[in-house]
Amino acid sequence: MVRQNFVPIELFEIVFKESILHKPMFLSKEKISSIFVLVSEAYYVLKEYQNALNSSNEALKWNLRNAIAHNKKGVALTYLERDDEAVKCFDKALDMDPGLASVWMHKGNALDFSGHHKEALACYDKALKIDPHYLSLLASINRGGCFYNMGRYKEAIKCLDKVLNIINSEKMPKLLELLELNEREGLLYQIPSYESHTYGLKGMCLSKLGRHEEALRCFDKGLEIDPNNTNTWYQRGNALFELGKYEAAINAYQELLNICPSGWLDVWLRKGALHALLNNNKEAVECYDRVLKIDSNLAEVWFFKGQALIKLSRSDAQYCLDKAKKLGFNISSQKKN
Repeated sequence: MVRQNFVPIELFEIVFKESILHKPMFLSKEKISSIFVLVSEAYYVLKEYQNALNSSNEALKWNLRNAIAHNKKGVALTYLERDDEAVKCFDKALDMDPGLASVWMHKGNALDFSGHHKEALACYDKALKIDPHYLSLLASINRGGCFYNMGRYKEAIKCLDKVLNIINSEKMPKLLELLELNEREGLLYQIPSYESHTYGLKGMCLSKLGRHEEALRCFDKGLEIDPNNTNTWYQRGNALFELGKYEAAINAYQELLNICPSGWLDVWLRKGALHALLNNNKEAVECYDRVLKIDSNLAEVWFFKGQALIKLSRSDAQYCLDKAKKLGFNISSQKKN
């Protein structure tokens, strides 16, 4: 076995900055800018988006005309939920090179996330027009997501079915033949992620249309490909709840929590409510405690916990009800309901 040594990207960045500050210049400004873009890409893979943003800014200090650096900065800003700033970065990149298909797609994402769905669709269409091959799957998935955000679920499903038909048909090898080697390798690596995400998104559309059994089949297919997709487990639990399959819904939520136990306040609350419906009051209290550990100022959760404790004949039930009232929960109106 050959041992490979990897330099942490943070250490590489520090050493590189020191070398260009204290040693004679041996690289052009354009080359230095390109290296900082590579550093930004590495941080992006690590999901360290603030560091990716910082590295993109470093790249632009050396070459303000680096369109790829503006693109990388926009992507980082999008992940940091600074969508309006991201759009400005993408526009700068496109002013320099309007033929950058990936930038049109990234701009579409930022516009979609900020609620400008029609403008986002126009960007996705532009990206597909420039690059109908390499971006065909991802742009179609994003178009489906945009239609979902617009509440146009049937149109979203058409986009997503197009993706699934390509992945699972003889069209896929033909598509790969049209790509350069690096694009082919990149797409092959991404296909499982694309397919899993597409099934999950299609399931969400079907759930919105009230077709919960069909939605479950999509969620199950997505989880066969990626069993660690927390959002799909969440959506699967919601669909099971809508079908009245409470035990199965609890199990789906628990699968999610096995993967990511921290956070997910809504999941703990949903799981607690389902246990309460099934008269599993001890388990319900445990779930409500997890919610209150995340946010102790949720009046209704104190009330729900108090109700579960009453059924368990616990003396601390009244404390929870008093806490709920103190936080503004109207217990009398709840009793009328």
